[in-house]
Amino acid sequence: MVEATTAHIVSTDALLEEAQRAYEIALANNDPRGMICATRLKAQLTGLLVKERKNLSAPLDEVPEEQVRAELKRLRGEAALQ
Repeated sequence: MVEATTAHIVSTDALLEEAQRAYEIALANNDPRGMICATRLKAQLTGLLVKERKNLSAPLDEVPEEQVRAELKRLRGEAALQ
């Protein structure tokens, strides 16, 4: 006997909806830990919370002065366009 299977498409939106439902259930049951877990999951799914965030930028005092001046000039130009 061959069984038909259906593919389940998982999207960020679907996962966010599930996390929101979990939050609402935790809220209704006065479960602060559940609310925190659901909120943390939503933050992870949207990229607001990451396990490890590396700063790939060089400290400002290590950037050559010419590069800083060029970046300031570029930013001023962008600001003038807005």
